[in-house]
This record gives sequence, structure tokens and C-alpha cells, in this order.
Amino acid sequence: MNEVLVVADRVRTASGIAGDAVHVRAGRVVAVGRAEDLRRPGLAEDRYRGSTIVPGLGDGHFHPLGHAASVVRLNVAGVADFDALADRVRVSASSTPPDRPLIGVRLDEEGMAEGRLPTRADLDALVPGRSILLYRYCGHIAVASTAALEEAGVGPDTADPPGGSFDREMDGRPNGILRETAAAVVGDVLGGRTGDLEPDELLAALRSLVALGITRICAMVSMGSDTFCGI
Repeated sequence: MNEVLVVADRVRTASGIAGDAVHVRAGRVVAVGRAEDLRRPGLAEDRYRGSTIVPGLGDGHFHPLGHAASVVRLNVAGVADFDALADRVRVSASSTPPDRPLIGVRLDEEGMAEGRLPTRADLDALVPGRSILLYRYCGHIAVASTAALEEAGVGPDTADPPGGSFDREMDGRPNGILRETAAAVVGDVLGGRTGDLEPDELLAALRSLVALGITRICAMVSMGSDTFCGI
């Protein structure tokens, strides 16, 4: 039987400090207390000096599909500048069939040296002729390449959708920056952030939450015009 005593500096529960050790048997907690009281001959110990053990955390507003996209799809979080962005997009392009768009998430212009969102011209220079759609980390803004705009039928004469807008160049052509519902105009055609996620990819991404201490979520999932929350 798989059995271990996990020892840290302290174990904190909702009621306060409950000792410094947790006795785990077959994946289940069977006791919490002081290591000196829980030790016994033959019981293996895992020590984590300087650490605190806490109960599993719950996230009351979690978007599992968006999280899965950030784990298994193109993720541009933390890029320092447009050159680093280019490297990450090109790596993704090298492993993605040429007939599929490159859809990325977690774009954050505030953390890049340029201090601005890339435009369609910037994306066109990364992988010429490729449909590219990068979502800002907030999910309310995206940036599309020229090929992506054309695939979605967006051009100079395309009106802003209700609740959204296309940023435009001086001649009125969309410059690739899509705000609010305008992101869906392009995303819905290309497949969006989560349109082609496989069940195994979603499950793998959710299992990765355990390493962050998250053991329970309220899943926010869009179902047409409604949002479903499931534990």
C-alpha cells in the first residue's frame, strides 16, 4: 500500500495551525498532526523544509477551456518584445499544418518593450501569408493578421459589430486590432481559442491544476447565449 508521512514546517487549516505533518495512505489523508506523534517504524517520510501545507484550493470562477488553450496551444505570455513574440509564433507555425490558423493566447503588450499591441502588419512579418490570431490576456481584445482578416471577410467596408470595433488605419482599413465583439467576428471563422480542443487535451490541462494546489473549480462554460457553472 502506498503510504507516506509528508512533513513541512507547518500544516495550516481553516482553524489554524494543525501540526507539521500529514499522513497519506493510498492517496488519501488519514491524519494531520505533529510528525513526532504520527511517525512509526516503516513509514516513509517526505520532507519539505521551509514549506507550509494547506488544504486544496477552490477557484469559484474558472474558465477551463481558456485554461486548456493556454496549456496546449500557442501561449505568448511573458514575451519581452516583438522579436520574442516572433520566435514563439514561428515555433508554433513549424508544428502546425499550413492550412490551419495560428491561434495564440495571453498576449500582453504592457510587458513588451514596444509598449503597444502588434498590428496586422507586425503579424504579417512573422509568418507571411499565414492566418494568425492572438488574444490579449484579458480575452476582450485580439490581433489578426491580414490573412486572418481576409479569411473572415473583414475589409475596409466592414462595419463595426454591435458592442465592438475594428481599429483602423488612416485609409479606413482595419489594422488587425479587434476589440470586444469584433474579436468574435474573426475568431468564430478561424475556430477561436478553444474551438478544436480535444477532450484528452482538456483533461490533461485540468489535471495540471493540482500542481498549483487547485483541487476544486466552478467551471464557467459558455453554452450559446448562456453561461453554465459546474463544480
